[in-house]
Amino acid sequence: MVPSPEWQVLLEPFRPLFTRPGFRYFCAFVFVLAHLDRRLWVTQVILSGLVDRHFTSFYRFLSHGAWLLAAVRQQLWTLCRPACQGADGRVFAVVEATVCPKSGKHFLGLGWHHDPVSRQHPRHLSHGHCWVCLAGLAEQTREHFVALFIGTALSVQRKSCPAGRTFAPKLALAAELARELPLLPGQVLVLVADGAYARHAFVQSLCAAGRQVVSRLRRDTVFYDLPPVRKPGTKGGPGVTGPNTRPGSGPPPASGGMPEPCASLGRRCPYSGRAASSGSGPWGCRSVWSPSNGRPDRWSFSSRPMCG
Repeated sequence: MVPSPEWQVLLEPFRPLFTRPGFRYFCAFVFVLAHLDRRLWVTQVILSGLVDRHFTSFYRFLSHGAWLLAAVRQQLWTLCRPACQGADGRVFAVVEATVCPKSGKHFLGLGWHHDPVSRQHPRHLSHGHCWVCLAGLAEQTREHFVALFIGTALSVQRKSCPAGRTFAPKLALAAELARELPLLPGQVLVLVADGAYARHAFVQSLCAAGRQVVSRLRRDTVFYDLPPVRKPGTKGGPGVTGPNTRPGSGPPPASGGMPEPCASLGRRCPYSGRAASSGSGPWGCRSVWSPSNGRPDRWSFSSRPMCG
């Protein structure tokens, strides 16, 4: 099994990121793992014969190699970025957490994680690794999109974090993966995620880096109506918020509003339905309610008024 010239052209941009021996290992791993239709084992790379070295050298390349994983992700993103760019200069990517069930005493970072597809646990939990995955969204054909895998980070729970390793929550890992993606002048990264990522710490860090976020709205989000008009001579300070409601309990208040830190820009969103918004805040966001029409209410969240 020898790589074709097309593979050599595809992997050539990664050559400056490795030493000369390291680039040979990198090509062997990419070529062999890309042709496997089952579980990816390092043993298959060793048996391929592309690199005639002792089997321990393959593990040393992965654990102590003179190369940076972040640099490889950025180079891979540079190759995938043109396919993920829309006509208006927006570049789309998606972030999602995937739980891989595992058991054993010698696996680093094992823990109990929320797994929606797990039916064996009454609380939908699985024991294993939780990988935060980042992929670019490319339109392969009209209205058909594919995910181009860019990189991943292992989320380790605080109690399972080994000595010498700094604990980082899952949302912090996702934000770091998105912030390190390089963009060309005039491009804007739009990150698509589920409701678990519609948190202040995650959205604020990406907005500070010039990124945008579109996601489902969290179930525990509370909408606040504007405070009632004060009557002349009323004692006490002015009210900050009025009545509140939660997603799924009916339409938002008529005048809308989101509590801090999820304050929005105060303009209507081009989505159908009514937009809940308020007029102040350190960064903009937008939540939209769409009429159910016999189905559960749909709620979406955007860090900028670019929905639609």
